[in-house]
Amino acid sequence: LAALPLFSLHDHMGDVVLVQDFHDTAVVKRALHGALYAVRSARHDDAAAPLVHHLLLHFLVQARRWGEAMEQVVRVDGYVGALPWTLSEDPAAEYALYRALAVAGYEANGG
Repeated sequence: LAALPLFSLHDHMGDVVLVQDFHDTAVVKRALHGALYAVRSARHDDAAAPLVHHLLLHFLVQARRWGEAMEQVVRVDGYVGALPWTLSEDPAAEYALYRALAVAGYEANGG
């Protein structure tokens, strides 16, 4: 349940993104905090955790939170059958772009 606000934000991004620094707003920060808490406290075999990791990767890259984005890449690398990638015409390319951004941002910031 702690990850639901992040899914809700994703579902309504077209309706709510009215500010330039959207990914730095309190609403997004709280949603990310809740989702990170959810995956860190989830059981190892929790079937929903990978779905949350994928959405976290998407939001964390956009928020330029490179270290946390890399944590998600490590957990989900190689699988692209989840939101938000499946909304793209080419889910693998969309995931690869975000993966590359996460890696580049992480390395550029001392990772």
